[in-house]
Amino acid sequence: AGALFWFTVMTTVGYGNAVPSSQGAQALVYSLGFISILAFTAIISQAGTICLAVCDDFFHRIKAHFLTKGVWASLVWLAAWWLWVLTFAGIATGSSGRTFPLQNSFWFSYISTTTVGLGDYYIPHETFRPGDMFFLPLLFLLGFVLLSNFLHKFSDLLSSFGSERESLDSLLETRRGAAKERSQKGLIKDGEEEGECAVEMREAGS
Repeated sequence: AGALFWFTVMTTVGYGNAVPSSQGAQALVYSLGFISILAFTAIISQAGTICLAVCDDFFHRIKAHFLTKGVWASLVWLAAWWLWVLTFAGIATGSSGRTFPLQNSFWFSYISTTTVGLGDYYIPHETFRPGDMFFLPLLFLLGFVLLSNFLHKFSDLLSSFGSERESLDSLLETRRGAAKERSQKGLIKDGEEEGECAVEMREAGS
């Protein structure tokens, strides 16, 4: 039970079915809990980076470059995450000691892999077995990695829209500058021609 509670702290899921009741326990969560959250975040970030690098390299090898960026990349990782949520739900439904129907298992899987942890569904401590710690964290971790990769690709997609807008603005600004420069050159040329005509008229009059 203690391992399960600490895992929910470290992953920031925090179902709320178990809470520190003393000041000493709260101080432990304040200190070591915060450090474990930082360590877990670093692990997920590194795992996501490695997973993205391997998958993008595979997509490049099979000439599916469009799956490495843009809308298609976001959709691929979103689909992978949703498939894992369904898989997680199926495993939670079939596990012994769990009484979740499939619909509730899907909800439990969703609030767990998104770290929302609303607390309406959670793993009861009395049904938690020591052997669960060998596979349960892997279910969570893989869901976190897939969701992290989707958010990474989606963030890149949004950034690309911003960069395209900046490129368009800079292109328009460049064209405005060129048009202004041509206009100024045209005015100078017209002024020079008028000056030459005035000189010629004075010379002719003299």
